[in-house]
Amino acid sequence: MMLAAFSVAFTSCKKKPKDEDIKAAIEKVVPAGIGVAVAEGSVTLTGKVETQDAFAAAEIAAKAVEGVKGITNKIEVVPPVVINPDETLTQTVNAAIAAFAGIKAEVKDGVVTLSGNIKKDDLAKVMQAVQELKPKKVENKMNVKK
Repeated sequence: MMLAAFSVAFTSCKKKPKDEDIKAAIEKVVPAGIGVAVAEGSVTLTGKVETQDAFAAAEIAAKAVEGVKGITNKIEVVPPVVINPDETLTQTVNAAIAAFAGIKAEVKDGVVTLSGNIKKDDLAKVMQAVQELKPKKVENKMNVKK
C-alpha cells in the first residue's frame, strides 16, 4: 500500500517541459523557415510552405513534441511561381499582341520587353494579356499614342 502511494506521489511530481524546451524541440522537427512561439504549452506556427502536405506535416510534427497542449497553425501555403520558358513566352506573347499593330516583343531570361507604338486605350489590355502569360517581368518601352 505504501509503495502505491509513493508511486502516485512520484509521478505527479514529474516536471513539465518548459516553453523554451518545447520550442527548441519543435524547431528541430519542422522545416527551416517555420516560426515557433510557445506560451504555457500552446504553440503557434508561422511562416510559408509550398504545399498543403508541408503545412500538415509541420503541424503533426509539432503536436508530437512532449508538453504541447495545443497548436495554432498560421502557416501560409504559397505555391512557387512558375515562369514559362523563353520559347513558350515568345510564342504566347506574339500571339497575344498580334491583334495590336505596331507592337514588338522580345523575350530574354523570362523578361518580356514590349516596344513600338500603342494606342492609349489598348495599353492596359496589352499589359494584362502579357502578364497573364507568367513572365518574370514585363518591361514597357512602348510609345503611347492618343
